[in-house]
Amino acid sequence: MKRYNTIILTILIVAVALLTGCTIFDDDFGNTTPDKNSAVALNFVPQNLEAQLVGTRAVDAKVTEETALNDVHIFLFNQANGEQFYYHHLSSSANEDTKSEIINPWDDDYVDIHDAIVFVVANFEEGAINKDKAEDHDYTLAELQGSYAPSNHDITHLPVMGMPMVGSVELDFDQLRDTGSVAARQVDIKMYALLSRLDFIISLNSDETDITGTYPQMTLKEFGLYNVPKYINVAESNSNSNFNESDYFDQEVTYGPTISNKSGQIHISLYMFENKQGIHTGYSYPDGIDDEKHQNDKQRYKPLVAEENNLTEKATYFTFSANYIDFHGTSIDVSYKLYVGANNTNDFNIRRNHQYKSNISIVGIKTSDYGDIDGMEGSNTFDARVTISESQPFFLSMIQERALDAHFGVVPIDIYLASGSDKVRLEVVNDGVSRGMMKLHYIGRRATQEGDGKQQYFYTDMISNAASYGLSDDISNIGNTHRVYIYVDENISLKSRTGYINVYYNGASTPSTTLAIEQTGLIPVRVINRENGNLQQVVFCESFEEYLDFYDPLQPYNSPSLYEGLAWGAKGKDAGKKGNYTEGKEYTATIVSQSGVAMSSLTLNGKPATAAAYCAHKNKRKSNNDVIDYRWCLPGIRQLEGTLTANYNRFAPIRDGAYYWSSAEGERWMLGYRDDTNRARATAAYIADGGVIDYAPSGSGQNYENSGSYNGRAGGSADRNTVLRIRAIYHPDEGQEIDGITYTDNASTNETNFITNYPQ
Repeated sequence: MKRYNTIILTILIVAVALLTGCTIFDDDFGNTTPDKNSAVALNFVPQNLEAQLVGTRAVDAKVTEETALNDVHIFLFNQANGEQFYYHHLSSSANEDTKSEIINPWDDDYVDIHDAIVFVVANFEEGAINKDKAEDHDYTLAELQGSYAPSNHDITHLPVMGMPMVGSVELDFDQLRDTGSVAARQVDIKMYALLSRLDFIISLNSDETDITGTYPQMTLKEFGLYNVPKYINVAESNSNSNFNESDYFDQEVTYGPTISNKSGQIHISLYMFENKQGIHTGYSYPDGIDDEKHQNDKQRYKPLVAEENNLTEKATYFTFSANYIDFHGTSIDVSYKLYVGANNTNDFNIRRNHQYKSNISIVGIKTSDYGDIDGMEGSNTFDARVTISESQPFFLSMIQERALDAHFGVVPIDIYLASGSDKVRLEVVNDGVSRGMMKLHYIGRRATQEGDGKQQYFYTDMISNAASYGLSDDISNIGNTHRVYIYVDENISLKSRTGYINVYYNGASTPSTTLAIEQTGLIPVRVINRENGNLQQVVFCESFEEYLDFYDPLQPYNSPSLYEGLAWGAKGKDAGKKGNYTEGKEYTATIVSQSGVAMSSLTLNGKPATAAAYCAHKNKRKSNNDVIDYRWCLPGIRQLEGTLTANYNRFAPIRDGAYYWSSAEGERWMLGYRDDTNRARATAAYIADGGVIDYAPSGSGQNYENSGSYNGRAGGSADRNTVLRIRAIYHPDEGQEIDGITYTDNASTNETNFITNYPQ
């Protein structure tokens, strides 16, 4: 057998894929039911790892050890002054129930407390929380949200105490005292992991084999993870830019499994704290690499993107060294390097409570012909790519099969079959929910690009009159690489719902698998008059910001459909009013009109021109392709403030601290406050002193450009051409029924019907 000298391969092609499907953990512990007017039950609910990967929200279920609550510290702080007034330590070693805690807001000790912040710390290393200090009520929320560093951080397994987690929620003690609802005093606190899990699945999939099919073969010798943060700031930040090189460590592990071609996989799972090193664009690829044909080739340049942006000492990367025997029987020592992130080209962010899964399929060793990479022109590299597993007869490439938003949605599926003669049938299950929720559209061929074959609009009768649009409940004889779209109707309800699609393979009478299409309900929001504290309105908001995610499996990285926000538009025109506090529905239509955007020109494949058009596009169309009722709209400034502050702990994108557009014009001083036709009002939610969730001001002179002027935040009065984030709200019409309850113009009635006494 020949043996070559060791070849160090630092640039390798890798692509990222994620298995579909996730598990929803049961959050009904059933072991604490507070009596009426006596107590409140805090239920601690570990959350699934979120997917932060290209093309999907699905994620593998956590293993049991990742959800175990082994040691819990519960703190309560008075929102009014930030003082700690309660502490309890739960330890499973003491046979205490670590899933729930009973507190009594009616206790004389709490009579002067109106609003509280509950902050829960789980599975921290012993000694990380000073119990004497906690019991003396000497902690501040800022101290608990400071840095946490275990004494022995081993990436190959969870810490001894288990997965470190934190969770928080705000409690309105006055409301809890007044309500007669036992259910309202069952408070779920979502517990989020401080570690992320990195999964690497390595396989060989070469078409070039020896006569026995044994070779190629690969024996792993060692793997390592480099630039791993030693600690985490419990309070989330946008980046690790304040970390120095000394704040990171490397860990190498000797590991020696062997896999043969198309036989066996090497699974490696690692745990680490978040490392946010940003998304870096603008790298100058060689001629030809920017073509769509060469999109996958961009991944081999990711180490050079790291080098160009001075990330080599801070961005996390994974390596392994191995002995590779090719189909000739030639033995070669090789090494492999992969920068981890949410894509394989320019994203270097690793976020807490996320799973990053890299399926690395080694096709062989080939000679690079794309120029000088890492100083090795024409060097040998791995040819590694994502391939369909041959252990299953078909593969459905789809996204957003979990957690669709309450507005309408269109989900693409590409079907891949093991044989060109195989066929698949899709059937919407006739269960009283699914067929009234969604319909199928088969374009009869493969899609050549994102959105290929999709309907232009989503009409008001698209589900009820499906046949006239070429949609159906049952599609047979779907061929290899062909595309189907799922059209999901809006869910104007506070309840989530799940529809099902059966998948039949080659004429089988029983389904091979069933797709679960989950859709969230509306999230109610109190809109508060910040001058007098009174309730002005109740509206509803969406759960996701889809523009931040991939929509289509065929979407290239440089797709115009992918963006991080939009401009407000209508600059120089009177398109609203500075006092638009609760009239988002009215002024969304005005902004769209004044921006010169005809809604009929915006199709399901089009990128909205403005933030208002983005929200308006969530409304279903009338027969003339236009929007008549702007129930989905860009919120007024008070509607936006309420949406962001009320949902700060619910939605991770809001916790990012980004600024969001409202539909209110800016204001300026000119012998009185007047509308500013060049600016509009935006805001961002953040945790202010004392742990109170506040928002950035957006009045006259409180400009977005004035960084750090208001409690460390910029103002929210922004130039209308500025690109900011968007969160749509749903404002029902007067008299409209939601879940059998009538929406009125009386805010208190809506609060009672849709929030306080909403039937779960």
